[in-house]
Amino acid sequence: MRSPHDVILKPLVTEKAVNLAQEQNKYTFYVDRKANKIEIKNAIEEIFNVKVTAVNTMTVRGKKKACRPL
Repeated sequence: MRSPHDVILKPLVTEKAVNLAQEQNKYTFYVDRKANKIEIKNAIEEIFNVKVTAVNTMTVRGKKKACRPL
C-alpha cells in the first residue's frame, strides 16, 4: 500500500478552486495519475482526518506550445 503523501501530490490553488472551497466545501488536489478514487479517498481521510463523501477525478491534457524560429 502506498503512502498517502505519494497519492496526494499538492493542493490545486486557483481562483475557481478557492471559490469551490468557500461556497461548496469542495477541495481540489493534484494526485498521482495511477491513483484510483478509493486510494484518493483513503489518503485524504488519513492526512486531514475528515470524512470524504465523494471523489471526482479529471484528466487534463497539456496545452500545445508555439515554437517559433529565432
